[in-house]
Amino acid sequence: MERVSNFEEFWRLLKNSLKIGDDIPHWSLHRPQEKTFTVDNIHENKIEITNSQKQKRVISKTDFENIFYKWNSYIEGDITREELRDIPNKNTTYVISMIYKFKNR
Repeated sequence: MERVSNFEEFWRLLKNSLKIGDDIPHWSLHRPQEKTFTVDNIHENKIEITNSQKQKRVISKTDFENIFYKWNSYIEGDITREELRDIPNKNTTYVISMIYKFKNR
């Protein structure tokens, strides 16, 4: 796992690690997840996915950045998933799943 200290480097590496058509399992620190979502497109400032209900979602670079700086606190249990969601972020499930996959590849 690469250590990434700044968001711009992380964003570049994340986008390079994703492939269109990748199925990514939902991930949560405290409970197993069985659903997946699919990467549809990767843009300069957003990632498009289709969730398990076949709904299209657009996840902005800002959504990732907001959680990136809180990631270690979340993993260490210092903040809850609900606190991540309140950053605000409507795409917490997808963002934490992609960050987890990236960091554990």
